[in-house]
Amino acid sequence: MGSLSAASDSLESGRKLDLADKWINSKSVKFLLRAGRIAEAEEVVSLFTKHEGDSRMYLMDMQAMWFEVEAGNACRRSGNVALAMKLFKGVQKHFDDIQDDELDFHMYCLRKGTLRAYVSVLRLEDTIRSHPYFVTAASGAVKCYLQMCDNSVMFIDPSTIEPDYSQMTGAEKKKAKAKARKLQAKKLEEETAQLALTEANKKDSSSKKKDIPPDEDPLGEKAFQIELGSPLEFAHILLQKVLKVTPPSIRLCADIFDVQVRRGKHLQAIKAMRTACHLSAQGYEHPLVFPRLVGLAHMILKSSSVLWSCWKPLSDNEAVLSVLKSIAEECLGVECDTNALVKAYAKDHLQGPSIAYRMGACMALLVVDPASRPSCFITVVENLPSDECFVRFQELLEFAQAYGFPQEQLKELAVAMERQPIQ
Repeated sequence: MGSLSAASDSLESGRKLDLADKWINSKSVKFLLRAGRIAEAEEVVSLFTKHEGDSRMYLMDMQAMWFEVEAGNACRRSGNVALAMKLFKGVQKHFDDIQDDELDFHMYCLRKGTLRAYVSVLRLEDTIRSHPYFVTAASGAVKCYLQMCDNSVMFIDPSTIEPDYSQMTGAEKKKAKAKARKLQAKKLEEETAQLALTEANKKDSSSKKKDIPPDEDPLGEKAFQIELGSPLEFAHILLQKVLKVTPPSIRLCADIFDVQVRRGKHLQAIKAMRTACHLSAQGYEHPLVFPRLVGLAHMILKSSSVLWSCWKPLSDNEAVLSVLKSIAEECLGVECDTNALVKAYAKDHLQGPSIAYRMGACMALLVVDPASRPSCFITVVENLPSDECFVRFQELLEFAQAYGFPQEQLKELAVAMERQPIQ
């Protein structure tokens, strides 16, 4: 019913009835992460991991992908994008290891197993990257890159920004320089302490045998700072790798679209939507396809900008515009009128039984009528369907945060998501 905290509390009560049951322990960890209680989840999961080192590293070494995917999504929702990226990359590395290990098992399988089992392993390896864990981790990493691109100011270290001394008086300049020196000294002190801790861990690991070596970048900050400079390029490279090894899906096409419109590659973006239209039984009416396709078509056919400033403006090349227009008309119909399409879609789905379709209708309305944001959002959250899965409720909250809905309405939504607590 969307009450994630009540669900995790219920599972915690059940877990404490049998502390030796690993299954309910794992289930409780999963729902603690979904409820955003990351510290509690790590404490509970450590009950069944080895204590010679970090439990998170132990789970990564054991390829516990269910934990990494759930923890990555929880960290991304909480704003800890660096750690989320590290966890999602860990899942991708597991699949690299599985593929590399395939060579080691050929002779073993021929000696120890039947030919039928050996052939089934080969077939599994051919489609291993279409596994839901790999697809979910790749999509999560792309969302992190998009968050880094759209909100880059949030991730800049204030101590690295040089203040504008030209607009200051002598006293203000002196005060600002003193503050900068204090920040620099504090940063140096923290780096020295971290270096000392790393050296101590190395000595401890050399003197005392541990199963897992210490992680040089436990929070993913080093890799995050490298990728922060050009997140869209890293996202593009990741999607190209995924496309080579994973069959196209609607979710993957949506990720490609989101990256390409931010890169200004509108032809690649609309081609991804055309592929999604062919994959979807609903055609262009799929909730992941409709708002994106209509948003781009609105730019092309109406020669107007869209609500989202992160989308790059269209190219001036007439040939490119002609191809974009032809693909948009192919997907939406030759006589497509974006305003009429959006109104009809909103009438059918804005208060329907599916949260995904409600969000699709709301996003499409924001494209053609940005002024409708407050009333549109109120309509979406009215009488939320109680039989939807928790993912939809969480996506709705993320959607509202991403598209700048008022804080009062966000609080009302958070309360609505906990509207029927389990007794």
